[in-house]
Amino acid sequence: MSRLLSPLLVFTGGALGTWARVAIFQFGETAGLITVNAVGTLILATLSGLLFHAHAPWATPVKLFLGAGVCGALTTQSTLALVTVQAGLGGLTLTVVSLVTGACAAVSGWLIGSALRPSPRSSC
Repeated sequence: MSRLLSPLLVFTGGALGTWARVAIFQFGETAGLITVNAVGTLILATLSGLLFHAHAPWATPVKLFLGAGVCGALTTQSTLALVTVQAGLGGLTLTVVSLVTGACAAVSGWLIGSALRPSPRSSC
């Protein structure tokens, strides 16, 4: 893969992830925050489960575009931290809900991706 293509894939994926994040946040900051983090985690975990040990030539570009680009721009730790502090006592609930939904999304995504991953061919 060329040195120019890798950053371009991340940049393009990041633009798409940022657009999706802004669109989702239009429905409210708290719901948007939980949604983008859960969806981004689900996508990243599915991708990781699917491409675990993948050596196909298309695997790296997909990881860069979807993983680093889209999911990197879509999800956010810094906004979660800021909203948690601003929410005061309610911030604890937000943090717990975010962590639980994120963990559930990660496990679900890994299981989905692993189920979709082609099994290694056995040699005779």
